[in-house]
Amino acid sequence: MSTVVAERTARSYTETRMLLCGDCGRLSRAGSACCWRCGEDSLAPISPVGEIYAFTNVCAEGDSFLLALVELTCGKLVTARIVDDGGELRIGLPVVLETGSSLETPASGLHFSPLAAT
Repeated sequence: MSTVVAERTARSYTETRMLLCGDCGRLSRAGSACCWRCGEDSLAPISPVGEIYAFTNVCAEGDSFLLALVELTCGKLVTARIVDDGGELRIGLPVVLETGSSLETPASGLHFSPLAAT
């Protein structure tokens, strides 16, 4: 049996665009002074990298999009759209938060794309 190893690129994903509240566990956008849910200021930056935990293709009114449950490296699960999947979406696929994703309104939501493999 052969083993296939996917390596992550050398690119650093230290630019965090999400913060995790230490009191209530909610995510807030980077730059927030306090948690939008509980108002506490115990926000800590978290990595924008995670992996696909589960996914489905949502079809509505002639349009379709990929919706996934993404497990972040901190262990939190978030619901997000997957963009530019390249046709290789699978459970365990490493993904990264897209620039411009928003936690501010449910309509804009989070968008992840596959993390490039070398």
